[in-house]
Amino acid sequence: MDDKPYDGDLAALVLQHHMPHAEVTVIDDAIEFAEHLALGEFNLVITERHLGWAEGNRILDSIKRLYPQCPVIFFSADKSPPSHHETGHNQPDDQIKKGSAGFLHLPISVNQLLYPRKTVDETESLAKPLVDRLPVGVFSLNREGRLNCLNSSCGNIFRLTAGDKQDGTTLQDLLADETARSTVSSVLQQGKAVNDFDVQLRSTEEGPPCWIRLNLWPIEDAGDEKDQFEGSVTDISSFKDTVSSLSRNAAELSRSNADLEKFAYVTSHDLQEPLSYISRYAQLLHERDDLDDDADRFTGHILDSSRRLQSMVDDILEYSRVGTQGDEFDPVDFGELADSAAKSLDKSFKELHAIYKRGDLPVLRADGRQIKQLFRNLFSNALKFHGDKPPRILVTAKEKPQHWEFAVQDNGIGLEKKDRKRIFDMFQRLHTSDQYPGTGIGLAICRSIVERHGGTIRVKSIPGKGSIFVFTIRHKQS
Repeated sequence: MDDKPYDGDLAALVLQHHMPHAEVTVIDDAIEFAEHLALGEFNLVITERHLGWAEGNRILDSIKRLYPQCPVIFFSADKSPPSHHETGHNQPDDQIKKGSAGFLHLPISVNQLLYPRKTVDETESLAKPLVDRLPVGVFSLNREGRLNCLNSSCGNIFRLTAGDKQDGTTLQDLLADETARSTVSSVLQQGKAVNDFDVQLRSTEEGPPCWIRLNLWPIEDAGDEKDQFEGSVTDISSFKDTVSSLSRNAAELSRSNADLEKFAYVTSHDLQEPLSYISRYAQLLHERDDLDDDADRFTGHILDSSRRLQSMVDDILEYSRVGTQGDEFDPVDFGELADSAAKSLDKSFKELHAIYKRGDLPVLRADGRQIKQLFRNLFSNALKFHGDKPPRILVTAKEKPQHWEFAVQDNGIGLEKKDRKRIFDMFQRLHTSDQYPGTGIGLAICRSIVERHGGTIRVKSIPGKGSIFVFTIRHKQS
């Protein structure tokens, strides 16, 4: 568990290379932690000591209370032992300080805790091949920038030759851009850190230009040691090529999307007239007294089918309008919009004895009409797929650095993990229309609305327990 994505992903990468058959899950928010804590499907927990949403000692106490035998490792920038006041009677099973050495020691600690019968020599012997199997280059350097590669990937990514290593090549010598060289020199001299610094390496005759992503950080308490910085490097050339390719195709994709939106609107709009005639004449036939039972049944089927088709046409029209006929973005109160959406479903709420609650929601620039529809669709979904108990709907929001994260939680029938993504696709239904009526477009409209606002939407669910639909809205909309 780590709210710093780079640290969590790198730790997972190290563990997966060393323990290829293990399942490693990175958790970065309280909701996902609560879900996994309830399920208990884990053998060991690694957590940063200071999280933005919880303290490591609280995490430790929660795990040890429910699963006393589960090992817990504090993998943190702060390795000082927690006091009795901080953790009560619980103590972590191991503490590892972050840094290149810490990342390499992590799988050793995991193996010792999971397989205590292994000797220290056996686990330590695995560390050497591990560091060379990492696709991430790990290195140390002094204030002048002289490199000391700690694994083979480092030399390969930097394209270092034997001569480079002997001549004392500096990191700055390897960079193609003068501004980047100056930036690195300044960082080293001032003892600062740099994160996710994308820069191009100098050209060589052996291959095409190479882009890398650098991370540098000073070593705490380095004293007079030769190397006072540690770092990691990743080859992102393929990523840069992909970005370039996507940029070249952006205009074509934009035109294609506009054509598809126009096609959906025109097609569904042109269906309205013939569908209206079918429904009208089927109703006239159904009202006649001279029809036999078969004819009466047939016209009833025609009417039911035409109503379903009319609902699909209406939803397709609404879906096509999300991107083409949306309103301007203005400051809107998300709390008022959520309340208004719930009030529009008042009849269903009363029939099902449903309970609606919400926390404080922010005021953001958005399309108010579409945000209200987003809440309405999610509320309708919770009411439709309710369980044996009266439906309970809770709406909350929390602020993140780049966006607000909203959660709509219910206590309905839930859904399987394999269905969590496809329910947001057009016409995807998990049940028959006899079980639960609908067109299968409502959640696709939700996704389209959220994406128009620069966000994402996903669902967390436990079958029989309920679902949490989580969507994000950016702080600033263009």
